[in-house]
Amino acid sequence: MAIGHTSWTTITLHPLVLGPHNVPAITDPAAVAQDLPLAALSAVTHARENDIGAILEAIVTALRRMDGNEATEFYVELIEQGISHTEAAETWRKYMTADLSFFRSESAQKLREQGRAEGRMQDLLMILQHRGVAVSDVAADRIRACDDEAQLTTWLRRSLDVSSVDQLFGE
Repeated sequence: MAIGHTSWTTITLHPLVLGPHNVPAITDPAAVAQDLPLAALSAVTHARENDIGAILEAIVTALRRMDGNEATEFYVELIEQGISHTEAAETWRKYMTADLSFFRSESAQKLREQGRAEGRMQDLLMILQHRGVAVSDVAADRIRACDDEAQLTTWLRRSLDVSSVDQLFGE
């Protein structure tokens, strides 16, 4: 496909269409470990094919043997997005929730810690509200700004017994 003026072509485009017909189904964990990007592409292009279960199983098996790093996490997310509107997505989510231990990277650990802290913060505000403890905007902002899991845990325990946010903060 030529783009531009007829006497001066500025771009020549040769589209490449990928699908199950020209991307191999990678079902061997050793092959996945050798070429994770191709394995991710294999999962996405075969998402609606009968062999998707074997592809996903090979990827998960290989991931368990690999050191988790940001690149690995990128491909896990790529697969998640690429198969999100297929029946295979549910299988992938089950694999991901069953064993996330292969995500050992610093980024993954920080994300988990942030998720725990955010959950504690939300639980804390919900308990205070449910118990009828008045929480000013300033106090709510202080709680939301806290990213120290130990402090949030302390406040969460105190929230079960306090009658004011001053007591919660130990003031």
